[in-house]
Amino acid sequence: MKVNICVLGSGSSGNCTVIWNEKEALLVDCGKLGDGYIIRQLDKLKIPPDTLTGILITHGHSDHFDPTAVKIAKYFQIPVYIHEITYQSVRKRYKSAKVLDQRGLVKHHDEKSFNIGEFFIEPFKAYHSQGYVGKPFGFSIINSNVKIGYFTDSGRIDTNIVQALSGSSAAIIETNHEEELVRSGYRNESNKEWILSDFGHLSNKCAAELIGRIAQPEHPLRYVFLAHISKDHNTIDRALAQVSRSLNSGKIKLLPTYHDKPSNVVMI
Repeated sequence: MKVNICVLGSGSSGNCTVIWNEKEALLVDCGKLGDGYIIRQLDKLKIPPDTLTGILITHGHSDHFDPTAVKIAKYFQIPVYIHEITYQSVRKRYKSAKVLDQRGLVKHHDEKSFNIGEFFIEPFKAYHSQGYVGKPFGFSIINSNVKIGYFTDSGRIDTNIVQALSGSSAAIIETNHEEELVRSGYRNESNKEWILSDFGHLSNKCAAELIGRIAQPEHPLRYVFLAHISKDHNTIDRALAQVSRSLNSGKIKLLPTYHDKPSNVVMI
């Protein structure tokens, strides 16, 4: 069975990715893009509403969870899979989130593996802070022997992250910024320090290192979506060039993601 991936939107202005096969579809993150936009994109992709099995949330920042997630969950009557600490954080911020509890649409996960329909989910720790972040995670998502890695909003990588993502056929990896652009162009010193810290965002350089480490000869990494590209301290061309140059390999296809339109669809 083929597995499809499309990043509907990625960045501080909103995030949502859809992963689907012939029977089921899963959303990863659902913030700021608006329920109307997401519904229209699912319709364009010819994903039937009754195949949606859930929304998987990485952390509590508004570009990953806001009332958009609540509206989509209510509209399609699908559960939201979210760590309890993260859910308590977003409930403090959004009063509308309590309706998910009332309708039995909240499913708490921890660091153990679990299933969402036919999708097998392996959570792993990410490094991100500030505000209503909750407890941040990345995910390995497995279906029909296809492994897809999802890792954004982390200031650093470690061996556990590399191990969790290794063997992926495709991955959504954050390439938030070019470090020199942040250092030279950011006037807010405290925010600059956070972005470049171990609990901020992943740079092009770190992303390239991660991609190189998770690519395995026995399980070739075929596609990487470059995600969460900053409007202020990066460009798609810079991210593509820097990652491609560091990898020095033409075997991995790099795909850009966008703030206001969907990426290309990958079928594995």
